[in-house]
Amino acid sequence: MLTVIKSLALFFQIMFIFIGCIFLYVDKNTPNLDLISESELQQPIRIYSKDGKLIGFFGIERRELISFEQIPENLKNAVLAAEDKDYFNHSGVKISSLVRALLGELTGSPSGGGGTISMQVVRSYLLSTERTYERKLKEIYLAWRLEEFMSKEEILQLYFNKTFLGNRNYGFKAAYDYYFGKNFNEISIADSATLAAILQRPSAINPKKDPAKTKKRRNLILKRMFEEDLISSNQYQQSILENVDSKTYPPILELEAPHFSESIRKKVLQIYGSDAFKLGLNVYTTLDSEMQINAINSVNENLFRYQQNAKENNLNENGTPVEAAFIAMDYTSGEIKAYVGGNNFQDSKFDRVTAKLMPGSTIKPFIYSCAFENGLRPATVVVDGPIIVKDELLEDYWRPKNNSGNFHGPVRLRESLIESLNSVSIKLTDMLGFEKMNSCFDRYGFSSSMDIKDLSGALGNGLISPYELAQTFSIFPNSGTSVDFFMIEKITNRKGEVYFQNTSKGNKERLGKEIAFITREILKEGLDRFLKFRNLNLVIENAGGKTGTTNDARDTWFVGYAENIIASSWVGKDDGSTLGDEQFGSSNALPIWLDFMNNSIDLLDETTFVIPEDITLVRIDKNTGKVASTFDNAIFEYFLDDDLKDILN
Repeated sequence: MLTVIKSLALFFQIMFIFIGCIFLYVDKNTPNLDLISESELQQPIRIYSKDGKLIGFFGIERRELISFEQIPENLKNAVLAAEDKDYFNHSGVKISSLVRALLGELTGSPSGGGGTISMQVVRSYLLSTERTYERKLKEIYLAWRLEEFMSKEEILQLYFNKTFLGNRNYGFKAAYDYYFGKNFNEISIADSATLAAILQRPSAINPKKDPAKTKKRRNLILKRMFEEDLISSNQYQQSILENVDSKTYPPILELEAPHFSESIRKKVLQIYGSDAFKLGLNVYTTLDSEMQINAINSVNENLFRYQQNAKENNLNENGTPVEAAFIAMDYTSGEIKAYVGGNNFQDSKFDRVTAKLMPGSTIKPFIYSCAFENGLRPATVVVDGPIIVKDELLEDYWRPKNNSGNFHGPVRLRESLIESLNSVSIKLTDMLGFEKMNSCFDRYGFSSSMDIKDLSGALGNGLISPYELAQTFSIFPNSGTSVDFFMIEKITNRKGEVYFQNTSKGNKERLGKEIAFITREILKEGLDRFLKFRNLNLVIENAGGKTGTTNDARDTWFVGYAENIIASSWVGKDDGSTLGDEQFGSSNALPIWLDFMNNSIDLLDETTFVIPEDITLVRIDKNTGKVASTFDNAIFEYFLDDDLKDILN
């Protein structure tokens, strides 16, 4: 008997030493429990308009974190009944379940891993999913340690936020939103059991994949809930009768702004890198939902009209789709209010708001402003007539014409800008020289892609995006000053902490306020005249702008201001082919701008333009531009006070 006792004692000593060695090894080779944190869980980047409408949702994993207190009781009961009914009574590991699992392995009849929720948490946060005895030992050891490290409530919260539930849904809140699309706080017993049913095989058993198998598994969980006195007999009978619907409810975007949202996504990833999906970022933008809707409608309706016209008149011979871009900004604050990068994001994700395009005559106000800065005035008379320029590249001569095909002869610069006369723009560029003109362009805010390298550059053969053109054009209504335009107001993390806040306008003086006023006033008269001539309506008084059309109508433009908003619109084809004969910025791009402004009138801030102190109105002869002594054939024109001595003598 003594021998037996000694043998047993020796056996247990050896076993304790063996087990101790195992746990020493496991302790040395397991991850630190401090690594278990919800801060590492991926969450989508959510992007909102200025008025809080969801416009973008980006992430591989759909997840919405919740606290333990936010877990509905029905769902908690269903999950514990399905996965770990003794969760609140054990210390992280259930010995009976482990023994049963071990016997199953030894007999060749596996009965499951015997894993508690605590074991599942350490496995999903810290360990791999490979089926090895070493991993299982680490799992057991870490589960015990976890129960000392965290409370039961904290562990369950981790579980509810990490678990995969099929179709890119991680965590029960995201899964419930996706499969049911109802109020999470009011989740029913049947729906709770349905979510718990997905846990076993989420990729194969879920309402979308297989409603029948999901219902079968759900009813088994409902039975367990009844047997554990978690639900009544009546609740059980009612719940098993409910159907499992395959319909899903992916995140619904409340406002269409796909090109804008994609641009924001790229900016956020540039700033935060891959951490952007761990921070639970909410991006609040400057986009105005009403203006965005107006922009979308204006683009769609006017493109549809063009397509109908093209079909009737055989304008679209090669069949290339008709495309557009539109952007509107508040030039006083820098906020981007509306952004349409193309006709259909699903057909083409190419963003034309930021694409480099030929601006055509939209650059003429800048050429004239440079001329005004260098001593010429709106009253200055130049001759609009035929000119011949030798083209060194083509070894030929270039004979530019006006769109009308006619020449006006002697004409004041005000009239030539309003009429958009090509020969005058070329003569001004030739008179000032490329170096001086490019110096002006650089100061106005143009990039080097707009540098004038030859006289054809006076007609807009550089490259600029609708975004850049609107930003640069804003110096006219903004008294010669540009602001840094921006899309993002602030970025917060999952806790509501502010990561980024836009606070600076970044004002920069680009052009003297006197010249900006003169050019703006000419642009206003030009728009007023055109609208009256075409019998078009604009219910905003403070407005002006410029059309642009490139050779063969490949690009058609309108850029202009109305009250506090500057906007540019472009219509063309991605392959650079023509829009057809008799197609101009005035017939394609301007209507988009007009419809947008008219529909947005209640959203604009009333703006008053004040005549600078050192500008004077002088009566001049309409034909000669000289000071007039009578009212016959006379008009009033703006002059700088510094000019008065010369013109009055």
